[in-house]
Amino acid sequence: MLYWMGEAGAQALASRLGEDCDNLTHRMAMTSLVASGRTGVDALHFALGGSDPMSRRNAAEALAMAGDAGSDALVDRLQDASADVRLSAAWGLSRIPKLSRVAALALAQRLEDSPVCSFALEALSLRGELGASALATQLASEQKEAQQLAAAGLEKLGEVGARGAAEMMSHESPGGRRRAAELLASMGPAAVPALVPWLRDAHGDLRRRAAEVLGRLGSAAAGEVKALSRLLEDPDPYARISAARALRADGLREAASAAGISEERIAAALSSRQVPRRARRPRFAMSEM
Repeated sequence: MLYWMGEAGAQALASRLGEDCDNLTHRMAMTSLVASGRTGVDALHFALGGSDPMSRRNAAEALAMAGDAGSDALVDRLQDASADVRLSAAWGLSRIPKLSRVAALALAQRLEDSPVCSFALEALSLRGELGASALATQLASEQKEAQQLAAAGLEKLGEVGARGAAEMMSHESPGGRRRAAELLASMGPAAVPALVPWLRDAHGDLRRRAAEVLGRLGSAAAGEVKALSRLLEDPDPYARISAARALRADGLREAASAAGISEERIAAALSSRQVPRRARRPRFAMSEM
C-alpha cells in the first residue's frame, strides 16, 4: 500500500530502513523505494543524509540499485557536511557494477577528503581503465596528499595505471603534466606501452613529452628505439631533439646502435639548423612537462 502513496508513502518506507527493523523489512522497503522511481530516490537521498548508520547503509545500497538517478543521489551526498554520510555515499557508489565517469571522477575528488580517501582509492582501484583515468586526474590536484594517493594507486595498477597517467600528458595543468611524467618515469617497463602511442600523436608537444619520458626510462625502453628513431626526422624540432637525446640516454644508446640507428642520424637531429635556439639544449625537465 505504501508503494502507491506517493511522497508520504516513500517517506514511510524510508523510515523502515533503520536499525529497529529486521533484515526482511529492510529489503522490502529498499525494493519498494527503488521501484517508486524519482519519489523513492528522493526519499532514499534523504535517508542517506540521516544519523542512523543502518538507515544510511541500506539507503546507499538501494540507491546503488536505482540506476543513474541513484548514482546522482550518491554523488550529491559525497559533498555532505557529515563524514559518515560521505563514507556511506562512497560505499554505495562502490556497489554499482558499471560506474559512470561522472561518479568515478567524484570519487577521485574525495582523495582530498581524509575520512573517505582510502575507501575512494580502493573503490577506484577495482575499476580498471575507468578507475585509473579518474585517479590520474588527481595528479593535477592542489592537495599534496591527493596527488600522492593517486600516484600510489596508479603505480599499483601497473600498465593500466600507466595508461591513466599517460592521459595526463595532455592536461592543461603544468603541475599535472609534470607529476604524470615523473610517475611514468618511475614505473619502469609498465610505463613503456602507455607511452609509445604518444610518439605518433598529432601534436608535436605530446610526441616530445613521450620521447623525454622514454629517455628517462633508459634500458626499460630499449625495445622502442626504432619508434624513437622515427622522430629524428620529425617536423617538430622539439620532438626531434627530444628523441635524439633519448637515444643517447644511458641504457638506450647501446640499443640504438644495435638496432642500426646511426650516430650520424642522431647528431643531425641535434644540430639541425631548423631547431630553434631554445630547443638546442633540451632537458628531461619534468617542471616543463
